[in-house]
Amino acid sequence: MSMPDGDQHSAGVRTAAGSNPAAAGDALQSPRRSRGTILIVDDEECVRRLVKRQMEGMGFETLVAASGGEAVQLFAQQPGDVRCILLDLTMPGMDGAETLRQLKGIRRNIPVVIISGYGEPDVLLRLQGLGVAGVLSKPYARAVLESKLAEVLGEG
Repeated sequence: MSMPDGDQHSAGVRTAAGSNPAAAGDALQSPRRSRGTILIVDDEECVRRLVKRQMEGMGFETLVAASGGEAVQLFAQQPGDVRCILLDLTMPGMDGAETLRQLKGIRRNIPVVIISGYGEPDVLLRLQGLGVAGVLSKPYARAVLESKLAEVLGEG
């Protein structure tokens, strides 16, 4: 299955912002400094691809995981490289709450933004005491995502 603009990268592969080979010449002329790496965790492929494109468009590198277990494994391999985690709350197998516990067990201070179809008060109540940095309720606009990241990362 062929996907446009570098989306053929498998889960967990780090890709640079603007990794489109056709734009390689442009990148050499005006290099864009990376804002760091974001780990995206969602069981829905279409959501992972969309968020990955959004993050790379904002200047971030990405790591992508399709499950909580995969996210924990990726994060454990390079905990110091990840600036923030975008984590879906409702996933089969290891859900977002357990994934969050395990990620925080690896690096307590990692900012984690929960992405959920539930409202923010419900999510915060469910995850009370687990150190959630922010909540985005689905669906959300790119500008809301960008604003939340700037807030969580202290860039705003």
